[in-house]
Amino acid sequence: MKGDTGPKGDKGDKGGTGARGPQGEQGERGPKGEPGGAAALKLTFVRGSRAAAYPGREAKAQASCPSNQIAVSGGYIGAGTGPMSVLTNASTGSGWVVEIQNNNTDQQSGHVEVEAWVYCASGEVDK
Repeated sequence: MKGDTGPKGDKGDKGGTGARGPQGEQGERGPKGEPGGAAALKLTFVRGSRAAAYPGREAKAQASCPSNQIAVSGGYIGAGTGPMSVLTNASTGSGWVVEIQNNNTDQQSGHVEVEAWVYCASGEVDK
């Protein structure tokens, strides 16, 4: 004769991580891809405007790409007789903008200048 089933026991502790299994076999080589197109890009370098910032003031310089071109890189050239901070140095999509601040506190000191530049690209991918 068999007795009744007893109550359910408490949950056991979590077991440790098992050993790592062996590496699987290398899969089959995939089909050859289609040849890629060669990019026919035209790069244009554009020097933009110059701007001067006097002590405690800000100035902005811009460089614009020719129509149907986009900005792919840019920057600035700074010059002057005092410290300056670059507030903005960024693409606008169709050009580049640079904003500076002259950090001189002496109103008799000279100004700082900035000139923006941009590399612009146009072209299509040949197929």
